[in-house]
Amino acid sequence: MPEPFFSKFPVITYANTRCIDITKRVIIDSGLRRNPIVYDQHELKHATRADVIAENYYEDPSMEWMLFLVNGIIDPYYGWNLSSFDFDEHLIKKYGSIELSTQKTAYYKINTEDETEFSVDYYDSYIPENLKKYYSPNFNADLNISSYSRRKDNIIVNTNKVYQFEISLANSTSGFTIGELVTASPGAANGEVVFANSTFVKVKNVTGNFNANITQVKGRNSTANASVISKTLLSTNIPDNEAVYWTSVSYYDYENDINEKHKSIKLMNPAYASETAFNMRKILKS
Repeated sequence: MPEPFFSKFPVITYANTRCIDITKRVIIDSGLRRNPIVYDQHELKHATRADVIAENYYEDPSMEWMLFLVNGIIDPYYGWNLSSFDFDEHLIKKYGSIELSTQKTAYYKINTEDETEFSVDYYDSYIPENLKKYYSPNFNADLNISSYSRRKDNIIVNTNKVYQFEISLANSTSGFTIGELVTASPGAANGEVVFANSTFVKVKNVTGNFNANITQVKGRNSTANASVISKTLLSTNIPDNEAVYWTSVSYYDYENDINEKHKSIKLMNPAYASETAFNMRKILKS
């Protein structure tokens, strides 16, 4: 019968106390890791716990450590697929609320959903040079370019623009806080604070008309209220005329994508798992 994970680790004396030496580490041999016959693919349903999977697959719930080892999971909680309740709790704890996680931008990615296909003549004659980088050629049987369509590359940038405002805080108002969303007016422009003091505030992930003659900036969480003395565009990753080629990804979508990927795990065949556990004990005890 397989034993619990830490029973395989050596016991040492530290500060006159007998304890398990958790500084030891093992990994699965790369050859074994790449061998498809060693593993079964498994899709988790309803965020099933690792010990339940181990009980059903290995007839031993303490073998849950094998699932973590095989799938490279370091954090047995957040590295595992979360239930809907736990996922919502995670978002609230990390971002303040589920609503905020949907409003704040994690990054921008190239929009690959447009399936429009252009002829070579149209591409050469009507697509501006600065926008041609968003298209890829399609080839016919003779390996000649037959048309162009949108690139499918997985390219991301961490923000579209960064603005700096020189400000004058209103009397009896608190300062801006890092990470909060702010609204600039007129124009109802929005952004996320990345730096703030009593004189300057910098924002990223901007939406709305930041080119307007903005006179006021307000914080949503801090309730800070400031008059704008001057505005400076510090950096641009996505120019306005290229914005249509990009999609903002919220922190909600970012976290949900990670959680969905955690549904698919590999299970090591019980026969190989027993041998792996035996070899692991020999290595750790040596």
